[in-house]
Amino acid sequence: MNVRPFYLTAKCDNRESLIKGGPNNFKEGMTISINQRDKGEVTTPYKIMQYTIEQEIDGEKEHLLRTDIYFRGDLIHHFVTTY
Repeated sequence: MNVRPFYLTAKCDNRESLIKGGPNNFKEGMTISINQRDKGEVTTPYKIMQYTIEQEIDGEKEHLLRTDIYFRGDLIHHFVTTY
C-alpha cells in the first residue's frame, strides 16, 4: 500500500470498495468530519485534523505530523510523529 503522510481507510457496509486516500505530501493536510443524524438534524460530533508542523532543532529542519481529534469543537486527543 502506498501510505502517504496521512492516510485514511474506511469500510461502509453498502460499498464493495473501501473509501481511502490522503494528501500527496507532508506540506498538505486533511480534515475529516464525522456526521450523523440527531432527531433529524445533521450534527458533527467528531472532526479529525491532520497537518504538518515544521520545527528547527540544532539547525536541522524537522517535519512533525500531527493529528488532532475534536469532539464537539473541543480537542480531546492529539498524536505527533516524525515524518
